[in-house]
Amino acid sequence: VVVVEPELKPPAGLVVDTGIYTVQVRVSGSIAAMTGLKASQIVASVNFAGATAGTNTYPVRITSVPAGLTAEADPITVTLKASP
Repeated sequence: VVVVEPELKPPAGLVVDTGIYTVQVRVSGSIAAMTGLKASQIVASVNFAGATAGTNTYPVRITSVPAGLTAEADPITVTLKASP
């Protein structure tokens, strides 16, 4: 398990409330492929499709992972608010 900070890009009119958001990413693959793995090598983003203001749970998509590895993450709970 690797902990990463996902990319948070909410739709127009909404902003992410302050806080630090992280997700646990489960990585699998050969021991050779995992040797030297760093959290910075895994990129995750949050799918804000249909997002509304308030605290909601959104799916996390792994957008980049080193060759030879697969990764998945559970949904994340994020608080969005209207843009000032």
